[in-house]
Amino acid sequence: MALPFIIHKFDKPRKLRFEIQHAIEFQQLTGIDFLMESKILSLDECVTALYIMLKDEEPDLTKEMTYEYVNKYFKSFTEFVSVILKVIQNSIEGEKEESPNVKTPTAKD
Repeated sequence: MALPFIIHKFDKPRKLRFEIQHAIEFQQLTGIDFLMESKILSLDECVTALYIMLKDEEPDLTKEMTYEYVNKYFKSFTEFVSVILKVIQNSIEGEKEESPNVKTPTAKD
């Protein structure tokens, strides 16, 4: 499944995409299940989401390094939270759509 992504410039442009493995890891770390709860995320939860997304490309990334990324590459906390929530929302909305590879069964005449 190709979920939508947002490109944000860090040390280099990076695609931010919140995939199923990210959602599961986020749920394990925070206890929040996006499909069951609608909740405004705290700054720390947004940092956790960014950390989970970036560590695919950067396996040595730590949560402390992620704090530094937020401070260095976002203009404000509002911009940071807005980007993270948009990435997550894009993933949730994308999963609600029917896959073009799945045929809906129809009654035969």
